[in-house]
Amino acid sequence: AISIDAGEAFYVPLNHRYLTAPKQLTLDVVREVLGPVLADRSIRKLGHDLKTTQVVLEHHGLPVAGASFDSMLACYLLDPEATTKLGLIAERDARMRWTDFEKLAPPRRKGVPKHTIDELEIEHVAPFACAHGEVVLRLDERYRDQLSERGVLPLFDDLELPLLDVLSRMELVGVLVAPEPLAELDLEMVRDLADIEERAHQAAGRQFNLA
Repeated sequence: AISIDAGEAFYVPLNHRYLTAPKQLTLDVVREVLGPVLADRSIRKLGHDLKTTQVVLEHHGLPVAGASFDSMLACYLLDPEATTKLGLIAERDARMRWTDFEKLAPPRRKGVPKHTIDELEIEHVAPFACAHGEVVLRLDERYRDQLSERGVLPLFDDLELPLLDVLSRMELVGVLVAPEPLAELDLEMVRDLADIEERAHQAAGRQFNLA
């Protein structure tokens, strides 16, 4: 799903596989048309959980560059203890009516695997998917203003967003590690962090989420 303006979004169906499914674009065509746009760093990319999106698209030959806003990260920085589930923040912060996937897909009897999105009719999936694209545009300016007011916009722009590319690349390429030293380091850090957290709570005079 792609949205370039509030109130306007598009769904590109791929590989829907039900009995009456219409002919759809091939992934090769999508790569040819959308590939250069997604890879163009000068075109801002907004999303919710962009790291996962980057990994999935790159696995299908569609690298993404130019990440400039992630509503999941912004929501977390504004309130680390609040939900980052897109449907809930869409209703709360963008005043959008939301339909969860569980309501979109008909229930199946116990023991039968749940529906996947490619099994559902395109006509039903399109508005559901388009809402995911549009809501991020609506949240962009709102969340950026709040991040600026709380003094964490530089953290968002200069650390969190560039880190998306690093983490997605690590997932795609993999990381070679020696587990034994890491296990020792883990125990040491757990002890140190517990001590730091206890001292921070004492200094603040109350319990809070140190993350």
